[in-house]
Amino acid sequence: MLAVFRTNFGDDTVETEFRDRVNQIVAARGPKTGASSPEWRPTMVELSAGGYFQPVRTEDWRWSVDLTTDQVTRLFSTFSDWTDEEVDAVRAAADACGGVVTEHYRSGLRVLTRMAVATAAQTR
Repeated sequence: MLAVFRTNFGDDTVETEFRDRVNQIVAARGPKTGASSPEWRPTMVELSAGGYFQPVRTEDWRWSVDLTTDQVTRLFSTFSDWTDEEVDAVRAAADACGGVVTEHYRSGLRVLTRMAVATAAQTR
């Protein structure tokens, strides 16, 4: 059995003033490098491509949490691609939005089962 769980920070279907400010902070980094895809990676097709696993089920759900400015600051400081200056900017964004923001997230679970693989001894 293989289970892949993923959470996207920010739900692109929900617009908030705070998320708009976060997007502005990220956009200030400049153009993205590499290909971007709206589909979550790895996909079920990619996970099963080697022939070792077959898809069983996919589940996706949306959820939200209220965070204080301090909680936002501590959370974003754990992101390896965020600089100290960007974390300071997100702290200021949370303050500007009233000191408590609602963050909306998307989570997904991909479950696959191992396929039987014929060995050389079994095929003789």
